[in-house]
Amino acid sequence: MTFQDSLVFTSESDSSQLQKVWESCLLKIRGEITSLSFKTWFQPIVPLKLQGEDLTIRVPSQFFYDWLEGHYSALLRTTIAEVLGEKAKLFYSVASDDVREAVVESASSRL
Repeated sequence: MTFQDSLVFTSESDSSQLQKVWESCLLKIRGEITSLSFKTWFQPIVPLKLQGEDLTIRVPSQFFYDWLEGHYSALLRTTIAEVLGEKAKLFYSVASDDVREAVVESASSRL
């Protein structure tokens, strides 16, 4: 799945806005952590949806989610609040869960 395939939006301008918001977040985060940490923990994240002040991102696995929450939760939330406003909320989608659900749905539709 490519980055563009994973985005949820209703128009090209929504996609553009999502990308701009996420790039702004990454720019701020990049300045706060080491290059290795950035490449390891932030480059694999895919922005999925921006709805008002709510940002949904996809992470590769449950372990990845747990690590982010355990080590970078404050940084992520502070950064998103700076970019989207104080009422901003962060939501996660775990890619391995998405794949598992797709497999389950495919298998059950054949029965």
